[in-house]
Amino acid sequence: MKKTVKIEKLGGEGVGIAHIDGKATFVPYSVPGDELLVQIVHETNSYIKAEIAEIIKPSRVRIEPVCEYFGNCGGCSHQNIKYETQLQFKQELLSEIFRDFVKDGVKIEDITPSPEQFGYRNKMQMQCTASRGGKIGAGFYKIKSHDIVEINNCPLHSDPINKLVKSTVSTLNQFKILPYSEKMKKGTLRHIVIRESKRYSEMMMTFVSNHATLLNQNKISKALFSKNKNLKGLFLFHNPHDTNVIFEDSEGIKLNDNRSPLKKIFGSDYITDSINGVNFSISPLSFFQINTLQAMNMAKFIEENTGFENKKTSLIDVYSGIGTLSLGLCHKFENILAIELVSQACALARHNAIMAKVKNYSIRRGDAAELITSALNSFKGSGSFTDKYRSVILDPPRAGIDDDMKDFLCEVRIPEIIYVSCNPHTQQRDVSRLCAKGGYKVVKIAPFDMFPQTFHIENIIKLVQK
Repeated sequence: MKKTVKIEKLGGEGVGIAHIDGKATFVPYSVPGDELLVQIVHETNSYIKAEIAEIIKPSRVRIEPVCEYFGNCGGCSHQNIKYETQLQFKQELLSEIFRDFVKDGVKIEDITPSPEQFGYRNKMQMQCTASRGGKIGAGFYKIKSHDIVEINNCPLHSDPINKLVKSTVSTLNQFKILPYSEKMKKGTLRHIVIRESKRYSEMMMTFVSNHATLLNQNKISKALFSKNKNLKGLFLFHNPHDTNVIFEDSEGIKLNDNRSPLKKIFGSDYITDSINGVNFSISPLSFFQINTLQAMNMAKFIEENTGFENKKTSLIDVYSGIGTLSLGLCHKFENILAIELVSQACALARHNAIMAKVKNYSIRRGDAAELITSALNSFKGSGSFTDKYRSVILDPPRAGIDDDMKDFLCEVRIPEIIYVSCNPHTQQRDVSRLCAKGGYKVVKIAPFDMFPQTFHIENIIKLVQK
C-alpha cells in the first residue's frame, strides 16, 4: 500500500518521521520537509515502517549525496541533508533528550561543527564478501541487515585509506583468498580493518580471519608493502567464533603475545597520532577517537573545564583507553589515575606517558568500580579521598556506566565529573541517576559533531556537587 506523507522531523536514529492515520511512520533516508509517496512495508497497532517510493516535492534542505552508495549502504544517514541543517537537527535532538535539564535552566551549548565534513574517519572496518566470479570483495552492511554492499570508495575516509582498500582487495584476489560466509559458516577472511594517523600519515591494517594463518600471508604482505608506502604494520586476528564482534575476546590480549589471536605479519607494532601536541601510539585493538581533528576540540574543552583554580588536586580517568583525554592534563593535576580494562590499551598508555615525559600519570588495569574502591579503602585513616581526587573523567562505551560505577559515584561524591558519551540516551539515563541519588547538578552540556553525515553525536556533560 502506498500513501502520501510529509516528513515532520528526524527521530533518534536519523530516520524521518511522518504520520499516517495518527500513527508515527518511520521513513529511512527522508528529510524533514519532504513530501513523499511512501510504500508501507510493516504496520503495527502503534507505528508504521515505510520506504520512499517517490519524492513528490523535496525539502529545501535536501541535497544530492556525495556517495554513490548512499541509500543502499547503511553507513550514512544524512548525506542528503545540508550540513548546517544536520547540526541543527542534532541540536534539537539533544534538547529533546535533555529537556528536563533544559527546564531547570541548563543551556545546551551550540554544537561544535566538525573541522572536516568528509574524509574525517581515521578507522575503516570493512566486511568481506563473495564478489563476481567467486572473488573477494569488501564493503559495509546495508541498513538494518547483514547483507553487504561492496564499496569502491567511501567519502567519509581519506583517499589513502580508500587507495589501500583497493590495493588490498586486488592483492587478495591475486592470491585467491576466499571470503568468510556468515550464512555458510565457512571461508577465510571476515574483515579488513585499517587505521590511519592523521598527523603522520601512517597506516596499519588487520586481517580478521576464520583461520589462524592466511594462505601466502608473507607474500601478500610483501606485495602490499611494496605498493603502499604509508603502510607501517600488517596484522592477522584469528576469530573463529560465531559472532558479529570483529575482535572477539580481545580485552586481555597483551602486546607481542605469540599465544594470542592477534599476530603481527610484518612491520611496526603501532602507528602514532597526535592530539594537541601529545603523541599517542595506537595498536590494532586500541580505542582512539574516530575524528582526530574534532577530538582536539574535545580535549581543549575538557582542559578548560576541569580542575580547580589555585589548588592542584588529582584526577581519575575511567575507561581511559590509551590516555587520549587525560594524558594532556598532567600539567593541571598533581596526579592522574587512569583506569582501563583492555590490556593493550594499558601498555600503550604507559608507553605514551613515558614518551610524553610525564611522571604523575599512573595506569591500572581492571574493573573501574573495584579499582577505585580499593583506592578509596587505602585512604581510611589518612585523610579524605575526595580532598585528593576531586575530578573524574568518564568515557564509557555506548551502553553507558555500569551500575557499580554509578553506585560508587553516588556514594563517594567526587566534586567534579566530566562525562563524555557517543550515546546521549544512555548518558541522559546515567546523569539523571547521578543527579537524583548522588547530589550532582549539571552545569554544562556541550555537543561535538564527531560523526558528520550520520545521526551520531558526541556529547560532554560537566556535573558538580550541589
